[in-house]
Amino acid sequence: MPTTPGESRPQLRIERCVCHDVTFREVVDWSKATGCRSVDAAAREFKCTTSCGMCLPYVERALETGQCVFHEILPLRRGAAR
Repeated sequence: MPTTPGESRPQLRIERCVCHDVTFREVVDWSKATGCRSVDAAAREFKCTTSCGMCLPYVERALETGQCVFHEILPLRRGAAR
């Protein structure tokens, strides 16, 4: 999307698994409540990471850091797709 001088671009905002409509906030809240930080356990609980797999790096980082909103595209590691 081209912009003119002085015009800002919309900020990228990634905050959910779109396949299963699960926010990363829900995953982090669940993790805090249960003490579980396993991606596999989160996948069983919410189904995130089990369809297209594009949310996998976000779920991993959310569980590691508690970050729930991302403003950059995180790379999917080779061999990480489910």
